[in-house]
Amino acid sequence: MNTDTNLQKWLILFFRISMGWVFLSAGLRQVPDSDWTAAGFMSRSDNFSAFFDLMSSPPFINLINVVVPWAHLLIGLAMILGIGMRVSAVGGGLLMFLYYIPRFEFPDVIVEYHLVYTAIIIYLAAVRAGQIYGIESWVLEKSPLNGLFQRNQWLREIVK
Repeated sequence: MNTDTNLQKWLILFFRISMGWVFLSAGLRQVPDSDWTAAGFMSRSDNFSAFFDLMSSPPFINLINVVVPWAHLLIGLAMILGIGMRVSAVGGGLLMFLYYIPRFEFPDVIVEYHLVYTAIIIYLAAVRAGQIYGIESWVLEKSPLNGLFQRNQWLREIVK
């Protein structure tokens, strides 16, 4: 995908930082809050309620309550810094889609903000947004760790 114009680059940066902030701000609230739980959100599901009721009970909720806040925090940092956009896109897109499913009401709510966020995240990964005013290129090519990435192609692919 051609992202040659300055306007395109600045818009990609804007969307990358905006989406990063969505995740980072959630993580910054959730990680230090020992009372935070996803159970309330899942128990209010309008769709697939049996699945979300199961997920909101132990042992699933115990794992979810640890993984989700840290995922929010790490995805947000990665997006803001512009590194690991593929992994961030998979994780962030999956989370946003899972947040969309319980609230989906046809035909009233076809396009809802979680679905829009999912589309933006997929777009950011597709255009390799970490290379546009992000640290991805520096980490892969110029950082003291670049030799590690040259020797380990699988690690290089994670950082992209």
